[in-house]
Amino acid sequence: VAQIRRIMTVDSDPFVKLFTAELNRFFDLTPTALRIVTVLIQNIGRIRLGEGDQVYITEKSIGDTLSEHGITPPSSATYYRAMEELIAKGFVAPSTNTPLYYINP
Repeated sequence: VAQIRRIMTVDSDPFVKLFTAELNRFFDLTPTALRIVTVLIQNIGRIRLGEGDQVYITEKSIGDTLSEHGITPPSSATYYRAMEELIAKGFVAPSTNTPLYYINP
């Protein structure tokens, strides 16, 4: 099978598409969970596995990114509580291969 493709760059700046109907879900997050979601949104291209909806999330990677922005990383207990919150509220879903998660687009 032969294919001809034309790849065209539409927007060279990285972006994340958010649906405004779901924005209220962000207001219900605890501060730590909101920080983790912000890191995910800012770094989705770097932490995403391929072009899919799988992302690698570790306590160290979140802590390092927050430190780079001058924000004190959460304690381990706070980090894991925030991750449980993000799972419960449907922002991410765990996989059987930790630290791989599915991000809910």
